[in-house]
Amino acid sequence: MTNSEHIAAFTAFLRKADEWSRIAEADEKEAFAQRLDIEHRLELHDDDYRTTARLGKLLRQVNRRRRAAKNTAEALAPVLQWAAENRKALNALDQALGATRKIEEQQKSRVYTPRTDILQVIE
Repeated sequence: MTNSEHIAAFTAFLRKADEWSRIAEADEKEAFAQRLDIEHRLELHDDDYRTTARLGKLLRQVNRRRRAAKNTAEALAPVLQWAAENRKALNALDQALGATRKIEEQQKSRVYTPRTDILQVIE
């Protein structure tokens, strides 16, 4: 992996973190609403054993999905805070990425022209 690829991966992560956080928060809200629906069903209906058991399993799945979404949002919060506080640094990193890519392209097409005739001795 080249230097520019490392920088690009880091900046892409920072840009995606905001999107991932918003998705996680939306998933958490949806799971919470589903949880309330299940709990109200359990509270207000006299279902048979099988239906109650299925609702219990469904509640566990919803709670696990909600927890995963909440954990994702929680883990991304410090990254988002850092990115917000260091907006200038991110812009500078983008400029550094451009300069690094330019240098890498120049280095790919580099050709050396001998300055002396010393290499003609071996030909």
